[in-house]
Amino acid sequence: MADNTESALDACIKALETAVRPSLDGTDPLAREQLHLTTGYLKFLRARLCYWQSRQLFELRNSRRAAESLIGVATIASDASRAQLAQAVANARALEASDDFAADRVRQCLYELNGLISNLVRAASSAAPDIRQKVEQATIASSKAWILMQRSWFAPLGFDLRAGELPKLDTIFRQDVAEG
Repeated sequence: MADNTESALDACIKALETAVRPSLDGTDPLAREQLHLTTGYLKFLRARLCYWQSRQLFELRNSRRAAESLIGVATIASDASRAQLAQAVANARALEASDDFAADRVRQCLYELNGLISNLVRAASSAAPDIRQKVEQATIASSKAWILMQRSWFAPLGFDLRAGELPKLDTIFRQDVAEG
């Protein structure tokens, strides 16, 4: 069966703009505003749809890299927690290498990785200052690429003050693939 998602989004946008907008009560500015926001977001989503799988893979790799960087400084965690983190990293690597890159599998893997990372970061808050600093530095370092991708992803919405300085998504995703 053909994927008609883009056409369906286009049809939804057209229906909202040509059928719903003219029928709105002119005395209800909130309804007009909400329709404008809704159609704007649908257009944004339509434009980003072609990048959806690349984004998922980027987020998986980024979380996996963050977990890898934290395994080395995870002395505050129990052996079982470090083993869970190592297993989650192995699962992510296997998923990245597989042909079965289903969205639900990616979400589950991200959920697991990010949950373990969060547990480790929380545990670091009561660790010795040198350990806490290592965890903080590793977390911040791994966040930079994710923040840059997020800024580029949402740049068309117009909230980023320096959107013109951001790299294109193609560049970010291509670089991510090269870094593996």
